[in-house]
Amino acid sequence: MVSGWSGANVQFYQALDMKNVILLDNQSTVSLFCNRDYVEKVWEVNEHLELATNGGALKTNKKASVIGFGEVWFHPDAITNIFSFAEMEDKHQIVYNSKNEHAFIVRLPHKDVKFVRSPNGLYYFNPPYNKNQQACNASVPMDSVQENMKMFTNRQIEKAKLTRKIYHALGTPSLNDFKLIVTANAVKNLPITVDDIKTAEMIFGADIGMLKGKSVRQKPLPVSSDYVEVPKELISNHQNVTLCVDIMNINGLSFITTISRKIMYRTTEFIPSQSVKDYRSALDTVFQIYNRAGFKITTILCDNEFQPIMKDMENVYGIRMNYANPQEHVPEIERSIRVIKERFRVSFHRLPFKRIPKIMIKILAMECTKKLNFFPPKDGISNYYSPRTIMHQQTLDYNKHCAVPFGTYVQAHNEPIFKNSQHPRAIDCIYLRYVDNFQGGHHLLDLNTGQTIKRRTITQVPITQNVIELVHKLAEADGIKEGIKITNKNNVLLFDSSWIAGVDYNDDENYEEQRDESIQECDEMNPNEIYEMSNQKVTNINTKTSDCENRESSSPAESQ
Repeated sequence: MVSGWSGANVQFYQALDMKNVILLDNQSTVSLFCNRDYVEKVWEVNEHLELATNGGALKTNKKASVIGFGEVWFHPDAITNIFSFAEMEDKHQIVYNSKNEHAFIVRLPHKDVKFVRSPNGLYYFNPPYNKNQQACNASVPMDSVQENMKMFTNRQIEKAKLTRKIYHALGTPSLNDFKLIVTANAVKNLPITVDDIKTAEMIFGADIGMLKGKSVRQKPLPVSSDYVEVPKELISNHQNVTLCVDIMNINGLSFITTISRKIMYRTTEFIPSQSVKDYRSALDTVFQIYNRAGFKITTILCDNEFQPIMKDMENVYGIRMNYANPQEHVPEIERSIRVIKERFRVSFHRLPFKRIPKIMIKILAMECTKKLNFFPPKDGISNYYSPRTIMHQQTLDYNKHCAVPFGTYVQAHNEPIFKNSQHPRAIDCIYLRYVDNFQGGHHLLDLNTGQTIKRRTITQVPITQNVIELVHKLAEADGIKEGIKITNKNNVLLFDSSWIAGVDYNDDENYEEQRDESIQECDEMNPNEIYEMSNQKVTNINTKTSDCENRESSSPAESQ
């Protein structure tokens, strides 16, 4: 039997996902790993390790192999991965210079590994990429079973799993009846408590089988109008509208996006192709919105590339077209696209998915635009009425419009026509958006068919890894690659500073594909490069000086 001690500070565990970092601990007498992705193989040995830590005792008889280091002890329930400083020092050179930085640098044969200092005084290395991070980004706030488990101890998680097994063994009673069974000691030797039931609900959410088998039709809400009367003077004073139009592409899908001057109302419509018919259909939808609200579009501002498309529409709608000069753009719509693009990125990167199918891309783009109309803009015609209120005369309702975020895993209540059938009463779906009517409803992506459906009632459930992989398969079937790529109509990639007057951007930048490794490599320069750059600067200065002298000497001749 081998005895060991690890003195890692437990307070540090709250700062990072400790399963995905590696500590270099000078208080540890053995090296111990818990992340299976960081080791090549795991095997059992005859001897046992009893490790004493300030977080408790740990016992294991498993070892693993780490590339570049060798054998370490392994236990999947350990809090973090630890390299013993003494064992590392026996294998590799360790360099530390407090004048330069607070970090230990381990000299490996082909590269250096840096263990930086945390605010709590521990030195750790955070590998830039691993399988767990690929499957589910630990920083996303979306409710998932994997994320919920991180809030509980291993004992609580095992108790929660046991609770669900007992729940199904007892015939899936209602939650209140299940608690009553436990508190009344109706089953002898029952190894769970009411707290375990609450923990299971917090980790796993509502039971999927119960939702599919017991969901019943609920009484529909009465249809009540939330009409808001907008002052007539506000509409009449700005009745003639100037509309700015442009094209935006997201992962190869084309959208026509608009914004009106003064009102600042934005729209985004998907166009299946670059044909005149699809452009007219999308713009017809926009014209109808303004006409119903009492406005009239009199002028359209767009780039010169739209001239073949808008030529016929100028006569049909009786509007004035103003095309930008070559190499010029309409600033209002370019800035609006930038804002929509940033909102899209924010919404996408909070999701646990690395890729999403086309239907989700379409609706997410339209929803990001729609939500920009929810509140009054700074330069709008009203500080009280939002663009949405002005155009649709409706107010926002939390239960209808804001209760469920995009991309949430839900169980949609199916409410079959034949109530005595064995069809499930709930189906697996991804939430897309609300139904824009008086009584409310939900647009959903049916994970079984890949089609969009509408349902009146849903139940939010923590997402699982199987659901994430299913969404990835739907996206793969649509030919969608990982990440997002937003371009303009000329297929030029748009960045955060693109097309904004006075702000430069670099065509070679690719923010979506950069990784931490490439950033670190760009920060390093060897002495030869610095010497060449300094000589180049001196040469440029000398050249400029000689040019100035030549101009000064030639100026008298020119004056003569």
